[in-house]
Amino acid sequence: MIVKYPWVLMGLIPVIALMYGLRRHAIHHAIRFPKAAWMRSLVSKKATRLIALDRWLERGILVMMVVALAQPQWITAHQYSRQKGIDIVAILDTSGSMNAEDFSPKNRMTVAKETLQRFVKKRPSDRIGLVIFGTDALTASPLTTDHAIIINRINDVAVGDAGDGTAIGLAIATGVNRLIAADAASKVIILITDGVNNAGQIDPISAANFAKTNAIRIYTIGIGDKEGAPIPIYHPTYGKRYARYPNGQLILTEFDDRTLKKIAETANGQYFNATNATELADIYATIDQLEKTDINTTKTRVVHELFPYIIAFIACMIILRQWIGLGPLIGVLP
Repeated sequence: MIVKYPWVLMGLIPVIALMYGLRRHAIHHAIRFPKAAWMRSLVSKKATRLIALDRWLERGILVMMVVALAQPQWITAHQYSRQKGIDIVAILDTSGSMNAEDFSPKNRMTVAKETLQRFVKKRPSDRIGLVIFGTDALTASPLTTDHAIIINRINDVAVGDAGDGTAIGLAIATGVNRLIAADAASKVIILITDGVNNAGQIDPISAANFAKTNAIRIYTIGIGDKEGAPIPIYHPTYGKRYARYPNGQLILTEFDDRTLKKIAETANGQYFNATNATELADIYATIDQLEKTDINTTKTRVVHELFPYIIAFIACMIILRQWIGLGPLIGVLP
């Protein structure tokens, strides 16, 4: 608490001196007429207490009036963070090859979801959206700062949710459309895929140029070993099997790292390859460092004036004095 006009408190000196002078005056008269002491027995004890209370109220009113004129204030300090946020759209491949189990003991989709969720939790100041794609590209969540929603959406994603193809160009175009109207200081797309563009009507490089035109960077993450991995499928009768060509040969996953590198280069981003969970986590850590949010912390003071409360308190004391004075007349106080 502070006092706006501390020099006004000097006014308490004459007020206290006046109180002290009045008290000595009362004592002087009591000594001057000592033989009147026998009359004290005739005075009501309640009346004496009320008179004493009245005197204290009178003094309190004088003191509080001086304090009110000094304008005491209660200061509350608040800290605000002014942030230049980054808008990020994560684009997650949900094609069948994301079931590949080369990220043992988990498959690619499970690891991709877990690491993406951890990345989201590290970006509390940014708006994040989610696009999933296969044959189609679907917006699972628009840009939002409610990261609990994003994390839940990621958790709900399953292989096959957007079809079994891999429409990388369409997915990028969808992500760009989610970011075009944003007014963030920086706009970023993170593309996570383990496939080759084989669906959709939009060429991936054309989509990357579309992103570049709108000042959107793209980080591409190719998941899985370039040599490929078997793709598990689940038969209702025979259970878990692996996808095979008609001749019985195993179908192995593949991704076009040349295209992914070109996408990143075109849109001023970077390309990464993750062959296990640790590498994928490291990639997200790298992106987290590359896309730092600028935070400027400022402090402000909120001032609460105590003047109105003091005036209200003074008014209550004045009313109480009046009540004490009128009480014996109206029979409220015996």
